[in-house]
Amino acid sequence: MIITQPPDAKLPSLVYPSFASSSHNPFAHSDDRLVAAASEEDFSYPPAQRRSIAVSELPPAYRPPSSITSKQQPRKKRLKRKFRIAIAIILFIYVAACTIVVALLLTGYLKHHSGPPGHYDHEFFVPSSPPGYVPPGALPGDGTASICNAWSDPPYSKRSTILKRTSKPSTSSNSTQTYTTSLQYNLSQNDSFSETMNVFINAGDYAAASGTLTVVSNDELSYPVVDVTMKYRTSDARNASYVCLMTTYNSVGLGLYTSNSSAVEHPSYDIILQLPGSVYINALNTNLPYFTQTIGRWNTVFTSELGLLSLSGPFSPIFVNGVNVTAKNVQAVTSFSAIYGDFTTSQSLTLSTSQAAITVNVSLVRLAGETVPVSLTLTTQDAIVQSNIFLMASQDSLSTDTSYPDFVINATSSKAPVSLAIRHDSNSAPSRFSLLATSKYAPVAVSLDALYEGSFLITSDVGVAYDRDTIPDPTGMGRQRQCLLTCNTNYEIEGTVFWGSTTPDESLMSSVIVETQHAKAAIYLDNDCPAASCLLVPNSDYDS
Repeated sequence: MIITQPPDAKLPSLVYPSFASSSHNPFAHSDDRLVAAASEEDFSYPPAQRRSIAVSELPPAYRPPSSITSKQQPRKKRLKRKFRIAIAIILFIYVAACTIVVALLLTGYLKHHSGPPGHYDHEFFVPSSPPGYVPPGALPGDGTASICNAWSDPPYSKRSTILKRTSKPSTSSNSTQTYTTSLQYNLSQNDSFSETMNVFINAGDYAAASGTLTVVSNDELSYPVVDVTMKYRTSDARNASYVCLMTTYNSVGLGLYTSNSSAVEHPSYDIILQLPGSVYINALNTNLPYFTQTIGRWNTVFTSELGLLSLSGPFSPIFVNGVNVTAKNVQAVTSFSAIYGDFTTSQSLTLSTSQAAITVNVSLVRLAGETVPVSLTLTTQDAIVQSNIFLMASQDSLSTDTSYPDFVINATSSKAPVSLAIRHDSNSAPSRFSLLATSKYAPVAVSLDALYEGSFLITSDVGVAYDRDTIPDPTGMGRQRQCLLTCNTNYEIEGTVFWGSTTPDESLMSSVIVETQHAKAAIYLDNDCPAASCLLVPNSDYDS
């Protein structure tokens, strides 16, 4: 079927501008195309190329589908898209940061306000610790905590939300008001205490706590009881501390653990440890670097019997004020604080410091059946050693082995004087002892009572002396005091002193050695001077 175009049909010039004439109109009649072609002047071959039609010039129906890429987008649209992406990233970062901050604040709030695990009893919170719980800063030998921070007014108790408080601890370190709270622990296992148990009070690994410790005896108790009063100024200081009842397989004690952060102000503690008077305490150990430690009260008899009394702390002054504070073995070790008081031991006593004085009265008691000497060691460096030493021994407790004496005494200071006074108790039998007193840059003086029989040696680079006064026989037998010198110079004196006309066996006698280098040294055989004044007693030989 052939469709013919009417002769008068015309196409839009916009669509076919180059076909405006009849000679190039494909729909024109053939006769018309011939006439039109004959009338045109251009008879060249091939005909000239016509202008191509732009897509934008076509009607919408004839335009091809659009294929615009991102690079062909207008610049304004690209900038808007980048701006929207940047806003989305900023919003995401803001939301994430807010989530982290809220989580941290919630964690800190729960830590400081939820309190340790436990239960409520009559609206008071009773904290407890899970099995095997070890507080932060606890020493390896402290064991595990069975209860912590059982304060009388815990901030996380129900009662604290009911009572109307007139004041509240501040969170600022500039607060000047002091708050107090207290607790009490029974240092026992299942309300029982055996003679093989040890008691300890430790300040923990960070050792930032300070305060006082007082140890007393109470005949009404059957197991030790400790009372703690905490003083603090900020809630952060209270919340960052742990006061726990610690237990091991053979010991029970108190642990004080504080934060190691310098930004947290540390609280102070007043501790009173009550020991039963009728129960033997195998050992009492303390490690309190910044505490003042006191054993017993003035003019009060200390009735508790201790196997080992070990007191330590580099900045801890140590005082023994009680009457008859007795332990088989005593160790008091500090570095920058003094040691004062009255000590009694039946086996060994060690008092050691470095930058402070040792001023003590010591009673050494030898018990029947002992096979080793009772020992006393006093050591410091830059401060005086001053001690009155009392020897107590019965006739049946004296050693029958001549290879060692009944007592061994050593006193040493590097840059300060050493002054000792040795006395036998009025009911004591004459005993044998070995004594060594030394210093380098300060005087050394030793006073011996009339019962002393034995050898002595005094050496110094500056000068030496001993007294030679006549005194009566302390036994009332009318014997004469004999003194035999084997060396007598300005820098060394060596000899033997005894009662009677017959020289006794030297293996049955005591020995005393006094040494110094850059100061004078002296022994007082007859002058009964206490340790506090031995260095001041005038003596012609000493002053020469």
